[in-house]
Amino acid sequence: MLEHGEFVSTYKFALLQALADLCIECDPGSDGTLRIPLTSIAAKFVASYWGQSAPFHLSDGNPAVLRQNAGAQIVVISRLLEIRDRFPTFNALRSSGGTWRTLLTLVAGQIRAMPLFRLQTVGRRQTELLYPNKIEDGCVVLHKGVQDCFRRFYGIVVRLVRREWLDMARRLNPGTTGAPLDLAEFLFGSERNLWAGMRGLLRELQGGRCFYCRRSVPAAKEEMDHFIPWSLYPNDLTHNFVPACPRCNRDKSDELAADRFLDQWIERNRVHGAEIEAKAVLIGLPADANASAPVAMWAYHRDLEAPRWEPPSTEAA
Repeated sequence: MLEHGEFVSTYKFALLQALADLCIECDPGSDGTLRIPLTSIAAKFVASYWGQSAPFHLSDGNPAVLRQNAGAQIVVISRLLEIRDRFPTFNALRSSGGTWRTLLTLVAGQIRAMPLFRLQTVGRRQTELLYPNKIEDGCVVLHKGVQDCFRRFYGIVVRLVRREWLDMARRLNPGTTGAPLDLAEFLFGSERNLWAGMRGLLRELQGGRCFYCRRSVPAAKEEMDHFIPWSLYPNDLTHNFVPACPRCNRDKSDELAADRFLDQWIERNRVHGAEIEAKAVLIGLPADANASAPVAMWAYHRDLEAPRWEPPSTEAA
């Protein structure tokens, strides 16, 4: 699909990204299929395009909203531009009630009309590789086994999709070459995001100690670790962040921590999850405990035989 499909806008990339994410975050049906409401896909579209509807500073220093289509701007971006002034953050938009529901209806209609039944066209042949080209009770129904494949090859799929999305954005927006901000970071976020607004709360919940080795860490040296590594799931979810000392953060790198830390992480979010989410929403960061937990379960069960990381020392200072 990526190599031989026809791409005139970035919609198909957003659709593949949304399907991959939802395959991680959702439980399959008893028959092995996965029913995904169009509104769930629409919510993923809005989350992806929200940041991309902000101005990007081009190489000449002038800000501009990036083109996402070979012709007129895509409807999702155009609609977000109309309402951005009313909502300072994505969380504010998502909590807006009627505006959010109306937007999801509009975007779901766009998905149905545009990329959904065109994604699986390879060359001139329409296929049903991932799902039947029809809607059932407002849902796309992934074939049996498709979710398992997305879960198994999630990292590969996301890297391929984002590479193609990035290439199209560069072709449609020549002024991005040599721009002061990295285009990939603008489009998809970055694992270097420090989440400064959450540091105080997460440090307080952890008692100023490293989540892993339990040693006291001076605030100036404390670092934030993606509990589920960014390399496995490159989407920032606030519940995924834990304070760590520089040594543990560096040593753990892209590995999964020992299973006992998964239990510890689950317990922290069980006790303090609402508090973390409230703080995140207040400062405009994405927070979804309902998504974070399935992502962690997927990561830990994708390869049960893989070695787990242990901190250099577990003795508290």
